[in-house]
Amino acid sequence: MEHLSKLPNPSDWDNREWIKVAEELALTTDKTKMHRKNWEWIQCIYGLKKLGYIKPDFSVLGVGCGHEPVIYYFTNYVKKVVATDVYDGSFAEGSIGGEANSDMLTNPDKYAPFPYKRERLVVERADGTNLPYEDNTFDIVFSLCAIEHFGEPRDIGNQYPDFGSASYWLKILKKSAVLTCNGDFANLLKKVVVTIKKAFRKKAVRTIDNSAERPPTKAMKEIARVLKHGGIAVISTEYLLNDKPHGSFFSKDRLFSELIIPSKLKLIDEINFSMPDSMLKKPIKLPEEMFNVFPHLVLQFQGALFTSVILFLVK
Repeated sequence: MEHLSKLPNPSDWDNREWIKVAEELALTTDKTKMHRKNWEWIQCIYGLKKLGYIKPDFSVLGVGCGHEPVIYYFTNYVKKVVATDVYDGSFAEGSIGGEANSDMLTNPDKYAPFPYKRERLVVERADGTNLPYEDNTFDIVFSLCAIEHFGEPRDIGNQYPDFGSASYWLKILKKSAVLTCNGDFANLLKKVVVTIKKAFRKKAVRTIDNSAERPPTKAMKEIARVLKHGGIAVISTEYLLNDKPHGSFFSKDRLFSELIIPSKLKLIDEINFSMPDSMLKKPIKLPEEMFNVFPHLVLQFQGALFTSVILFLVK
């Protein structure tokens, strides 16, 4: 039985039907250049085609989708496509690869990899955790490797170069006995807290996660809310392959407890979590091997080993 909800596998590049989708998206079919981002886009369209979900009268919403090629693909086959992102911060204007440049709002033609139906596309700024759409609006909602970034201080490195240093926070602590932070800010500070404690023993330092719900969970609930009954959501995110915890990468338990279960959407199939040993033995080391090193399927960052996972969920 073929699994659509799964991790990437080199064998996908041997599937002629799957490769045809890659060609339709104007993506490389060269197996020596395997990349997980390309895989996510291809698998999204491949799975929807297999399930018969791409129809002329359908409406599609992209959440955190920047100017991905799937946006343009959908315009050629469905009635309406709404592409949304914050179009601001580190993922805009090239600071982390220019994945969501702000001029997409006014000039989507600039990023079109092939001819598309411009009249069917709407591009809007929208927060994935608070979507400005009515309930039961869209037949398809997709969000590909974006949801794990929701709630991150996207531009913190550019705005505050010393953000991660103990000296920066010592200056803050001189004015306050207690440092309180929430959500992903708490994760960012874990490394500097020990140093701060040693250097400033008389002050109380606490990282407090007082957020009731993490942004990715909020986003999943919003995606489910705007999805029509009988509609389908295609979600990809970063999946943890070892036991080294990392806030942005989802373990199997967190995948279910923070994304799938709270959404109340139903998986169309069992997730295939298998990954060839050959891929696990030669991960891409970040950040030094971020660009032009292949196969770009399994990555290692701060000891955490991760890849992509894609989910097909129905309402």
